[in-house]
Amino acid sequence: MKNRAGIFSTYRFGLVLTAVVLIAAAAAYANPADGTYQGSAEGYKSEIVVEVTVSDGQISAIEVVSHDETVALAEPVMESTIEAIIEAQSTDIDARTRATVSSKAVLEAVQNALAEAN
Repeated sequence: MKNRAGIFSTYRFGLVLTAVVLIAAAAAYANPADGTYQGSAEGYKSEIVVEVTVSDGQISAIEVVSHDETVALAEPVMESTIEAIIEAQSTDIDARTRATVSSKAVLEAVQNALAEAN
């Protein structure tokens, strides 16, 4: 029985530690420092580079700086993804369909840019 209690104690400690780390990470992303930050992620055909502007601790603008995705397919999806991120003030949104890989890459690039803000 003592061994079982030790396992549960270790398990509980791990859960508490994980919760603390997640809360700290969320707090860091909740109030990014003001400025303009660049991030990138791999899209369907190319690297997608974004520039994220933070004003008063809020995401105020996101611009796709460069990509080599299929313009007619990817750009409308990138724009709607950017609008959703700014509206939600979070990258915790669903990826857009039609150019899902590009949409996910924009989300990841914005996350990478915001990581630079902290």
